[in-house]
Amino acid sequence: VAVDTSATKALGLLDVTNAGIRISNPNEFALLGDVSKKDNDFALSSDIDLEDSGEWDGPKEYSGHFYGNGYTIKNLILRPKNDGKPVGLFASTLYGATIENFIVNVTTPPGEKPDIKGVYFGSAIGEVKGFTTITNVKATGLLTFGDVQNSYDIVGGLVGGVADGNGLTINRCASEVNISTEGTMADGNDNTIEFGGLIGFGRSTITITNSYATGTFTLASERNQVFRAGGLVALMDSSGSLTIENCYAALDIVTSSTVTRTAWNKNIYNGGLIGQSTKPITIRNSAALNGKVLSIVPSSYTGIILCGRMVGAASAAQTYDNNYVRLGMLCGATADTIANAQANNEAGALNTIAGYGKQMSDFYQEATWTTGLQFDSDIWDFSGLNVQKLPTLK
Repeated sequence: VAVDTSATKALGLLDVTNAGIRISNPNEFALLGDVSKKDNDFALSSDIDLEDSGEWDGPKEYSGHFYGNGYTIKNLILRPKNDGKPVGLFASTLYGATIENFIVNVTTPPGEKPDIKGVYFGSAIGEVKGFTTITNVKATGLLTFGDVQNSYDIVGGLVGGVADGNGLTINRCASEVNISTEGTMADGNDNTIEFGGLIGFGRSTITITNSYATGTFTLASERNQVFRAGGLVALMDSSGSLTIENCYAALDIVTSSTVTRTAWNKNIYNGGLIGQSTKPITIRNSAALNGKVLSIVPSSYTGIILCGRMVGAASAAQTYDNNYVRLGMLCGATADTIANAQANNEAGALNTIAGYGKQMSDFYQEATWTTGLQFDSDIWDFSGLNVQKLPTLK
């Protein structure tokens, strides 16, 4: 994420102006958590290191404009709350909120594996409760969770979830967060977990452009759960529509369950870009580069398992336009171990409704992105392709 100098000059970085309250150190950063300032604008004027600040307890609701000015928020420690309320740099955003132009480095409490307890959990925003715009924001870090303890647990690399009747626009954003979770309770519990590289649970009108997600998501559970995982979005449901354009996911997704009680077996939906959608989706000029989109279960498992190179399952209108999928992706359900995985639809992926198959070597050629997928070289940086690094954002 580059410093937007035009925005910096416009702000002037004054202590308190209509443009925002200046933040230059952890003490000033704590002002974000002041409920009386939930409508204020804020502006970073330096990197902020929160290593010695303990667990973050930031704004419960925010409707202002947060100007990051290209700086980095380091060592943001996030823990799921016992009260089940949203968790993130901004726990929730209200109508008109705009956050832009910063990097946030997140972690769960060092040395711990906190349980997920019925929450919306996102690195930047836990839950969007009113129309929100996110521009030029990148999340990095490592989140390690323990058990899944409540009926609905939603995790997004950038945003946990979007509430009904609202909307979200994401542009020029990225998640490079590695996430793992281990369920430790016995089977027979009715739980759902959703993980998305950018968004866990989407509702209302959502548009994602010029964005990507990389890293890994590994979920190992002894519980009986519904799993949904998507390289960009886990679930689109309830209302609205989802549009994805000029985006990619290169996120390895592996969900596994040791549940053997067939009467309790639940459904699993994993997809390279979207886990499951019950609302209209449009995917255009985008790519699924995931190395793995797998569900590993006992051979006696009787639940429905749908794993797709681009979309796990979709039951509403779908528009696919000029997309690519990675040939050789390990995609599907396998019994007991990852060693038994088989790449599904290998030959058919050369020309499917969702996307055209490409070898991984093709994705290290700039023409694949600029000519093939129409990625804008003014937005994307392709300089790492010659050393087999995927495009990043300028």
